[in-house]
Amino acid sequence: MRVIRFILLLIAVTAGGRLSAGEPAVLREARAVYQRETPQPSEADRERYVTRLVRLREMIARKKGDWQAIDAEVKRHPAPAESDPAVFAALLVGSWRSPRHDYIYHSDGTWSVADPMPGNDGSAVGRWRIEGNQCIESYASGAPMPRRYTILLLTGHDHVVTDGESVFYRVRIAK
Repeated sequence: MRVIRFILLLIAVTAGGRLSAGEPAVLREARAVYQRETPQPSEADRERYVTRLVRLREMIARKKGDWQAIDAEVKRHPAPAESDPAVFAALLVGSWRSPRHDYIYHSDGTWSVADPMPGNDGSAVGRWRIEGNQCIESYASGAPMPRRYTILLLTGHDHVVTDGESVFYRVRIAK
């Protein structure tokens, strides 16, 4: 039995080493600094770290590098579940650019795609609300159920959420 446990432990350590070795060095360095300098991180520390990860992801994506490891690290640091929804709602209102579309979040709890694709049937509009660190969006077209996203970072510049699998990045469109 001990031999089996040892083999399983050896496999786990080896696999973990390979995953870490595949990470970009800038990610390993950023994580090490964060862990060393903030053993008891505050919300402000978490926000600075996630913002740094977002900037690293942008840099690596521009260079056509492997950004998936950064997405995995960003997902490990969601906004606190007890976040003030009024603060997040005030930050969300406005125009945001994603790699695919521009979105507008209105203060009345509606959202729309600012640049619909040709042939859009009008379904790219809906309602939104914030509950703690969750952004819940529904489509006016009656999509089967609202989509729930965990807020990872929401500032005056960045809007980063996850559906549990993918990470979605948007930046504020300057007026």
